[in-house]
Amino acid sequence: MTIASPQWSWTSGPLRDYDLVILKSGRATYTGDEKEWQVSAGSCMLLRRGESYRGIQRQDDPVSMYFIHFDFLDRKKRPVELPEEKLLPRHFKAEHTEFVGGLAGRVLEASRGPGEPSAEATFWLRALLVELYRQARRPRWQGLEREQALRVETLCSEIRERIGEPWRLVEIAARLGCGPEHAGRLFRKYKGMAPVEFVVQARMEAAKALLSSSSLSIGQIAETLGFCDVYALSRQFKKKTGQSPRAFRHG
Repeated sequence: MTIASPQWSWTSGPLRDYDLVILKSGRATYTGDEKEWQVSAGSCMLLRRGESYRGIQRQDDPVSMYFIHFDFLDRKKRPVELPEEKLLPRHFKAEHTEFVGGLAGRVLEASRGPGEPSAEATFWLRALLVELYRQARRPRWQGLEREQALRVETLCSEIRERIGEPWRLVEIAARLGCGPEHAGRLFRKYKGMAPVEFVVQARMEAAKALLSSSSLSIGQIAETLGFCDVYALSRQFKKKTGQSPRAFRHG
């Protein structure tokens, strides 16, 4: 995490990679892509490769931020350009800032030291980007719906973070403070699927990330994600993706 001095300002030439900036506190003005953003705690910016930016903080409210450099790579470790619709917005306001900050902190902690980023750093960066993408794209609810949506999303974030636990419907309902039927209605309204379907989807996302970026065996991945054995993981993975875990890893 970067904590700026009162005189802090930042100017870049055309960026060589992507920069993810998440403000923990303070206020600043960022300019880039012919736009200007007033940013504060919870602001997230994905600064694009090839674009130039400038940041100036408020001297009476200095900033602290997470600053992460990264690139999108293909399976041969070559940088690739993603279409704009698959990227985070250049600027948006995050929710669940403690959870987002925790993920960013794990990325930075796992990235310490020389050399290429570790598989652990790649895993946590992927989790952070997925979480931010969900937050940036989902509808902005108001009133009671906003409160319900936040409760569901907070629980979903916890499920992703503790994906190896059983997460049965009765436990999910208890965490939401309601009965199983109402929990199902809330998940279908705010996530578009039943609670158990969400758990399966989260496990498949985590499986893809671990198969792509870790050296864990498929059996170890199955154990990490809470499957009873490697065959259960393989059946579910092939059902959802059309490929076996081994084929996905070597594809």
